Amino acid sequence: MKYRFLWLCFILFVNPISAQDVPGFNPQSLTLSIPAFLPGIMDDTTALLHNDTLSYVLRGQIFNLPYKIVTTKRKRIGNSPWTVLLELADAYGRKDKKKIIDLYDEGSRDKITQLLSGSESGTFLQYASDAVHSNLKIVGGIEYQSGFMVYSKDDKYGLHVNFMLKGVDGYKLAVLDDQSPTGWNLGLYFKNNPGQLIPVKNVLLPDSISIENTMTVVIILPEASRWVAIYFGKAGEPIKALVEDNGPNDLDKQKKVVRFRVPASIFPTPGTYNFYISSFNYPVQRISANFFLPDARHVIKVF
Repeated sequence: MKYRFLWLCFILFVNPISAQDVPGFNPQSLTLSIPAFLPGIMDDTTALLHNDTLSYVLRGQIFNLPYKIVTTKRKRIGNSPWTVLLELADAYGRKDKKKIIDLYDEGSRDKITQLLSGSESGTFLQYASDAVHSNLKIVGGIEYQSGFMVYSKDDKYGLHVNFMLKGVDGYKLAVLDDQSPTGWNLGLYFKNNPGQLIPVKNVLLPDSISIENTMTVVIILPEASRWVAIYFGKAGEPIKALVEDNGPNDLDKQKKVVRFRVPASIFPTPGTYNFYISSFNYPVQRISANFFLPDARHVIKVF
Protein backbone atom coordinates (compact mmCIF):
# COMPACT_ATOMS: atom_id res chain seq x y z
CA MET A 1 0.00 0.00 0.00
CA LYS A 2 1.48 3.31 -1.00
CA TYR A 3 1.40 6.35 1.23
CA ARG A 4 1.53 9.76 -0.38
CA PHE A 5 1.99 12.83 1.70
CA LEU A 6 1.68 16.26 0.16
CA TRP A 7 3.38 18.63 2.53
CA LEU A 8 1.67 21.86 1.47
CA CYS A 9 3.40 23.57 4.31
CA PHE A 10 0.32 25.49 5.14
CA ILE A 11 0.79 24.41 8.64
CA LEU A 12 -0.13 27.48 10.41
CA PHE A 13 2.15 28.67 12.97
CA VAL A 14 1.50 31.91 14.53
CA ASN A 15 3.82 33.31 16.98
CA PRO A 16 5.24 36.65 17.13
CA ILE A 17 8.04 37.84 18.98
CA SER A 18 10.13 40.79 18.30
CA ALA A 19 12.75 40.14 15.66
CA GLN A 20 15.57 39.87 18.19
CA ASP A 21 13.65 37.12 19.98
CA VAL A 22 13.54 34.79 16.98
CA PRO A 23 15.65 31.73 17.82
CA GLY A 24 18.95 31.41 16.03
CA PHE A 25 19.10 28.92 13.19
CA ASN A 26 21.87 26.49 14.08
CA PRO A 27 21.41 22.95 12.67
CA GLN A 28 23.67 20.31 14.21
CA SER A 29 24.30 16.62 13.75
CA LEU A 30 21.76 14.62 15.76
CA THR A 31 20.34 11.12 16.12
CA LEU A 32 16.60 10.52 16.48
CA SER A 33 15.65 7.22 18.08
CA ILE A 34 12.14 5.97 17.33
CA PRO A 35 10.56 2.82 18.83
CA ALA A 36 10.08 0.33 16.01
CA PHE A 37 6.70 -0.60 17.53
CA LEU A 38 5.42 2.98 17.64
CA PRO A 39 1.86 2.81 16.22
CA GLY A 40 1.88 3.56 12.50
CA ILE A 41 5.64 3.17 12.01
CA MET A 42 6.77 2.02 8.55
CA ASP A 43 9.67 -0.22 7.59
CA ASP A 44 12.60 1.93 6.52
CA THR A 45 15.89 0.52 5.23
CA THR A 46 17.56 3.93 5.55
CA ALA A 47 17.36 3.73 9.36
CA LEU A 48 19.54 1.65 11.66
CA LEU A 49 17.43 -0.94 13.48
CA HIS A 50 18.80 -2.10 16.84
CA ASN A 51 16.97 -3.44 19.91
CA ASP A 52 13.55 -2.57 18.46
CA THR A 53 14.63 1.01 17.86
CA LEU A 54 14.98 2.88 14.55
CA SER A 55 17.86 5.37 14.59
CA TYR A 56 18.13 8.22 12.09
CA VAL A 57 21.39 10.16 11.86
CA LEU A 58 20.43 13.63 10.63
CA ARG A 59 21.22 17.31 10.76
CA GLY A 60 18.73 19.61 12.35
CA GLN A 61 17.70 21.63 15.36
CA ILE A 62 15.27 20.54 18.08
CA PHE A 63 14.10 22.82 20.87
CA ASN A 64 14.21 21.31 24.35
CA LEU A 65 11.43 23.74 25.18
CA PRO A 66 9.14 24.23 22.16
CA TYR A 67 9.21 27.82 20.93
CA LYS A 68 5.85 29.55 21.28
CA ILE A 69 4.74 31.56 18.27
CA VAL A 70 3.28 35.02 18.73
CA THR A 71 1.89 36.82 15.71
CA THR A 72 2.71 40.40 14.84
CA LYS A 73 2.07 42.96 12.11
CA ARG A 74 5.70 44.02 12.12
CA LYS A 75 8.07 42.86 9.42
CA ARG A 76 10.34 40.02 10.44
CA ILE A 77 14.07 40.64 10.24
CA GLY A 78 16.38 38.11 8.62
CA ASN A 79 15.67 34.88 6.79
CA SER A 80 15.71 31.38 8.24
CA PRO A 81 13.20 28.53 8.42
CA TRP A 82 12.06 29.95 11.76
CA THR A 83 11.41 33.48 10.44
CA VAL A 84 9.60 32.08 7.38
CA LEU A 85 7.35 30.03 9.64
CA LEU A 86 6.66 33.08 11.81
CA GLU A 87 5.76 35.11 8.71
CA LEU A 88 3.44 32.33 7.61
CA ALA A 89 1.75 32.41 11.00
CA ASP A 90 1.40 36.18 10.78
CA ALA A 91 -0.18 35.86 7.33
CA TYR A 92 -2.62 33.16 8.37
CA GLY A 93 -3.52 35.17 11.45
CA ARG A 94 -4.62 38.01 9.13
CA LYS A 95 -5.96 35.61 6.47
CA ASP A 96 -3.71 37.46 4.02
CA LYS A 97 -3.82 35.25 0.91
CA LYS A 98 -1.31 37.30 -1.07
CA LYS A 99 1.26 37.18 1.70
CA ILE A 100 0.77 33.43 2.12
CA ILE A 101 1.33 32.82 -1.60
CA ASP A 102 4.38 35.11 -1.68
CA LEU A 103 6.06 32.97 0.98
CA TYR A 104 6.17 29.99 -1.42
CA ASP A 105 8.72 29.36 -4.15
CA GLU A 106 7.79 29.80 -7.81
CA GLY A 107 7.27 26.09 -8.37
CA SER A 108 4.64 25.86 -5.61
CA ARG A 109 2.62 29.04 -6.00
CA ASP A 110 0.10 27.69 -8.52
CA LYS A 111 -0.91 24.88 -6.15
CA ILE A 112 -1.17 27.21 -3.18
CA THR A 113 -3.16 29.70 -5.24
CA GLN A 114 -5.60 26.92 -6.16
CA LEU A 115 -5.87 25.93 -2.52
CA LEU A 116 -6.64 29.48 -1.41
CA SER A 117 -9.11 30.23 -4.22
CA GLY A 118 -11.17 27.03 -4.17
CA SER A 119 -14.60 26.52 -2.69
CA GLU A 120 -13.10 25.26 0.59
CA SER A 121 -10.66 28.14 1.03
CA GLY A 122 -12.79 29.86 3.66
CA THR A 123 -12.95 26.71 5.78
CA PHE A 124 -9.24 26.16 5.38
CA LEU A 125 -8.32 29.71 6.37
CA GLN A 126 -10.50 29.45 9.46
CA TYR A 127 -8.80 26.18 10.35
CA ALA A 128 -5.45 27.87 9.92
CA SER A 129 -6.47 30.82 12.05
CA ASP A 130 -7.69 28.48 14.80
CA ALA A 131 -4.36 26.65 14.79
CA VAL A 132 -2.47 29.90 15.00
CA HIS A 133 -4.38 30.88 18.13
CA SER A 134 -4.15 27.48 19.82
CA ASN A 135 -0.79 27.79 21.56
CA LEU A 136 1.21 27.04 18.42
CA LYS A 137 4.85 26.16 19.06
CA ILE A 138 7.87 25.28 16.94
CA VAL A 139 9.20 21.88 17.96
CA GLY A 140 12.20 21.71 15.62
CA GLY A 141 13.33 20.95 12.10
CA ILE A 142 15.62 18.71 10.07
CA GLU A 143 17.49 18.84 6.79
CA TYR A 144 15.45 16.70 4.41
CA GLN A 145 15.51 16.04 0.65
CA SER A 146 17.73 19.03 -0.20
CA GLY A 147 15.56 21.30 1.91
CA PHE A 148 14.49 21.83 5.50
CA MET A 149 11.42 20.34 7.20
CA VAL A 150 9.92 22.29 10.10
CA TYR A 151 7.65 20.72 12.71
CA SER A 152 5.24 22.61 14.96
CA LYS A 153 2.31 21.64 17.18
CA ASP A 154 -0.78 23.33 18.55
CA ASP A 155 -3.16 22.29 21.30
CA LYS A 156 -6.17 21.87 18.99
CA TYR A 157 -5.01 20.07 15.85
CA GLY A 158 -1.63 18.65 16.85
CA LEU A 159 1.31 18.37 14.47
CA HIS A 160 1.96 20.65 11.47
CA VAL A 161 4.72 20.11 8.91
CA ASN A 162 6.28 22.70 6.58
CA PHE A 163 8.89 22.04 3.91
CA MET A 164 11.25 24.78 2.73
CA LEU A 165 13.90 25.20 0.05
CA LYS A 166 16.76 27.67 0.08
CA GLY A 167 17.19 29.73 -3.09
CA VAL A 168 18.97 32.93 -4.05
CA ASP A 169 16.45 34.92 -2.00
CA GLY A 170 16.76 32.71 1.06
CA TYR A 171 14.30 30.15 2.40
CA LYS A 172 10.88 29.77 0.79
CA LEU A 173 8.06 27.37 1.52
CA ALA A 174 7.65 24.60 -1.05
CA VAL A 175 5.22 21.81 -1.84
CA LEU A 176 6.77 18.37 -1.33
CA ASP A 177 5.14 15.21 -2.68
CA ASP A 178 6.79 12.69 -0.38
CA GLN A 179 6.25 8.92 -0.58
CA SER A 180 9.15 7.83 1.61
CA PRO A 181 8.76 6.01 4.92
CA THR A 182 11.44 8.29 6.37
CA GLY A 183 9.25 11.38 6.16
CA TRP A 184 6.32 9.48 7.65
CA ASN A 185 8.34 8.03 10.54
CA LEU A 186 9.93 11.36 11.39
CA GLY A 187 6.49 12.92 11.47
CA LEU A 188 5.35 10.25 13.95
CA TYR A 189 8.39 10.99 16.08
CA PHE A 190 7.54 14.69 16.36
CA LYS A 191 3.85 13.94 16.80
CA ASN A 192 4.30 11.46 19.66
CA ASN A 193 7.64 12.60 21.09
CA PRO A 194 8.22 9.04 22.33
CA GLY A 195 10.07 8.96 25.62
CA GLN A 196 11.42 6.16 27.75
CA LEU A 197 9.07 3.81 29.55
CA ILE A 198 8.72 4.27 33.30
CA PRO A 199 8.25 1.06 35.33
CA VAL A 200 5.12 1.16 37.49
CA LYS A 201 5.80 0.26 41.13
CA ASN A 202 2.82 1.71 42.99
CA VAL A 203 0.25 -0.93 42.03
CA LEU A 204 -2.75 -2.33 43.85
CA LEU A 205 -3.80 -5.72 42.48
CA PRO A 206 -4.74 -9.17 43.83
CA ASP A 207 -2.16 -11.82 44.64
CA SER A 208 -4.35 -14.47 43.00
CA ILE A 209 -7.46 -14.66 40.85
CA SER A 210 -9.71 -17.18 39.13
CA ILE A 211 -9.18 -17.32 35.40
CA GLU A 212 -12.92 -16.77 35.02
CA ASN A 213 -12.92 -13.48 36.93
CA THR A 214 -11.90 -9.91 36.22
CA MET A 215 -9.30 -8.13 38.32
CA THR A 216 -9.30 -4.41 39.15
CA VAL A 217 -5.88 -2.75 38.89
CA VAL A 218 -5.12 0.60 40.57
CA ILE A 219 -1.92 2.41 39.61
CA ILE A 220 -0.29 5.62 40.88
CA LEU A 221 1.64 7.17 38.02
CA PRO A 222 4.82 9.24 38.37
CA GLU A 223 3.47 11.67 35.74
CA ALA A 224 0.00 12.59 34.50
CA SER A 225 -1.45 11.86 31.06
CA ARG A 226 0.53 8.70 30.42
CA TRP A 227 -0.47 5.31 29.04
CA VAL A 228 -0.29 2.18 31.22
CA ALA A 229 0.54 -1.15 29.58
CA ILE A 230 0.32 -4.69 30.98
CA TYR A 231 2.41 -7.23 29.08
CA PHE A 232 4.21 -10.55 29.24
CA GLY A 233 5.49 -13.01 26.65
CA LYS A 234 7.99 -12.32 23.89
CA ALA A 235 9.20 -9.28 21.97
CA GLY A 236 6.93 -8.55 19.05
CA GLU A 237 3.78 -9.88 20.70
CA PRO A 238 0.83 -7.56 21.37
CA ILE A 239 0.41 -5.67 24.63
CA LYS A 240 -2.17 -7.45 26.80
CA ALA A 241 -3.91 -4.34 28.17
CA LEU A 242 -3.51 -0.61 27.52
CA VAL A 243 -5.20 2.27 29.37
CA GLU A 244 -4.73 6.03 29.16
CA ASP A 245 -4.70 8.20 32.27
CA ASN A 246 -8.09 9.98 32.25
CA GLY A 247 -8.98 8.09 29.06
CA PRO A 248 -12.32 6.38 28.41
CA ASN A 249 -11.29 3.12 30.15
CA ASP A 250 -9.84 4.81 33.22
CA LEU A 251 -12.39 4.41 36.02
CA ASP A 252 -10.65 6.97 38.24
CA LYS A 253 -10.66 10.49 36.78
CA GLN A 254 -7.96 11.83 39.10
CA LYS A 255 -4.78 12.76 37.30
CA LYS A 256 -1.90 10.33 37.86
CA VAL A 257 -4.30 7.66 39.18
CA VAL A 258 -5.40 4.89 36.82
CA ARG A 259 -8.02 2.30 37.76
CA PHE A 260 -9.18 -0.27 35.25
CA ARG A 261 -10.47 -3.82 34.93
CA VAL A 262 -8.64 -6.64 33.19
CA PRO A 263 -10.05 -10.11 32.54
CA ALA A 264 -7.89 -12.83 34.07
CA SER A 265 -8.27 -14.66 30.78
CA ILE A 266 -5.36 -12.61 29.41
CA PHE A 267 -3.36 -15.39 31.07
CA PRO A 268 -3.81 -18.48 28.87
CA THR A 269 -4.00 -21.18 31.60
CA PRO A 270 -3.94 -21.43 35.39
CA GLY A 271 -0.48 -20.98 36.89
CA THR A 272 1.90 -18.44 38.39
CA TYR A 273 2.84 -15.63 36.04
CA ASN A 274 5.50 -12.96 35.94
CA PHE A 275 4.06 -9.99 34.12
CA TYR A 276 5.07 -6.36 33.64
CA ILE A 277 3.41 -2.98 34.07
CA SER A 278 4.98 0.15 32.63
CA SER A 279 3.86 3.63 31.66
CA PHE A 280 4.51 5.34 28.32
CA ASN A 281 3.85 8.75 26.79
CA TYR A 282 2.44 7.12 23.64
CA PRO A 283 -0.02 4.25 23.01
CA VAL A 284 2.42 1.35 22.70
CA GLN A 285 0.94 -1.68 20.94
CA ARG A 286 3.66 -4.33 20.85
CA ILE A 287 6.28 -5.61 23.24
CA SER A 288 9.88 -4.56 22.80
CA ALA A 289 12.83 -6.50 24.17
CA ASN A 290 13.68 -3.31 26.08
CA PHE A 291 10.46 -3.48 28.11
CA PHE A 292 11.41 -6.34 30.44
CA LEU A 293 12.82 -4.28 33.31
CA PRO A 294 13.07 -5.79 36.82
CA ASP A 295 11.32 -2.79 38.41
CA ALA A 296 8.28 -3.35 36.17
CA ARG A 297 7.83 -7.03 37.10
CA HIS A 298 4.87 -8.29 39.14
CA VAL A 299 3.62 -11.78 40.07
CA ILE A 300 0.10 -13.22 40.14
CA LYS A 301 -1.32 -16.70 40.70
CA VAL A 302 -4.16 -17.67 38.34
CA PHE A 303 -6.31 -20.64 39.38
